[in-house]
Amino acid sequence: MYDDAKPLLINNKPSLSSIHEYQVDCNNQTQQSLRRTFYEGPKGTGVQVGSSIEPDWVPIDPGTVAQAIYKVTLSQALIQAACAKD
Repeated sequence: MYDDAKPLLINNKPSLSSIHEYQVDCNNQTQQSLRRTFYEGPKGTGVQVGSSIEPDWVPIDPGTVAQAIYKVTLSQALIQAACAKD
């Protein structure tokens, strides 16, 4: 979930927040946007003013939320794999 400091225009309507759903490919360090939903209010509140999908797989950019999710997910998978060997 993202809050914007200034309203963005989505479908000619102001949006103050959005909720993004991603899928991450840990083997290739790429991500795909499953859906982004934009709302008129902060923190995903108010009327939905638009949505978008970006079906292409793209590299995970350093310093982004996607990279943080990738690191946590990969760490958890490595821990589970190591514990399964015991």
